[in-house]
Amino acid sequence: KFLHNAALHDKSSVYRFLTRNRLQRNIDCEHLASDIDAGFCNGKAFVCYGMTTGKVLATRVARTGALHLNEARALLHGILTALRALHDNKLVHGALKLENVVVAKQKSGPPQVVLVDAGGDLLNSSWVHSDVASSGGDRIKGLAPEVLKGLGTTARSDMYAFGALLFELLSGKPPFNASSAVD
Repeated sequence: KFLHNAALHDKSSVYRFLTRNRLQRNIDCEHLASDIDAGFCNGKAFVCYGMTTGKVLATRVARTGALHLNEARALLHGILTALRALHDNKLVHGALKLENVVVAKQKSGPPQVVLVDAGGDLLNSSWVHSDVASSGGDRIKGLAPEVLKGLGTTARSDMYAFGALLFELLSGKPPFNASSAVD
């Protein structure tokens, strides 16, 4: 995927995003995107993941509503396994939300969960202060309060985002129904 031009206004943020993805490709975890390549092609930044056939978890929740705990258990385990792998390697996801979880059905056994778009928080450092403060929506539903204040993402903010994701997965609605970060 090529990064949108609006995300490219801060070159240092783009380089940090690409570096985080390159570091992630060294982590051996079945629940993280594999075969990652990240860089520039014809002046445009890109990230490319190995083929994962599945559906975005947000689409599933929007279509059918909340999941039963028994159905969600394997998905949650996969998400936590991926976060642990990242955190054990001193990395954070930074953009954990249903839209960044891909679920693939297996021939047998539980569905396969793959986290994508790690480092999305790095692409546009100003959006926390300006864009999010005024527009909100999906971009703020799982952001920890310290991230909204501009303090950056940590393993703790990933766990906060996991709690928000858990709430949305089991209730079918985001934890907060605010129209902006100020709300």
